[in-house]
Amino acid sequence: QQCLALMAKGAPGGIYHTAGATALSRLAMAQAVAREFGLDADLITPIRSEDLTWLAKRPLDATLDVQKVSRFQRPLAFPEALVRLRQALAV
Repeated sequence: QQCLALMAKGAPGGIYHTAGATALSRLAMAQAVAREFGLDADLITPIRSEDLTWLAKRPLDATLDVQKVSRFQRPLAFPEALVRLRQALAV
């Protein structure tokens, strides 16, 4: 919300990606979530993307470039975002 409000006050037109600042694989993301919430990350089983039965194709790398939006607000690194989420959930 903060980022959108800042952009509304003076951002030039265009497309802005507002993802986090950390590029992670789906596996690394799941493991980080488990660790932050005190769960056993070893229970997460790595699999190959091509072995999943997605209804739609997914790119192997879905990283978004947040450089443009960074002029208005610093995107959070994934570990920092997880800490904030855990605190907001009071877990």
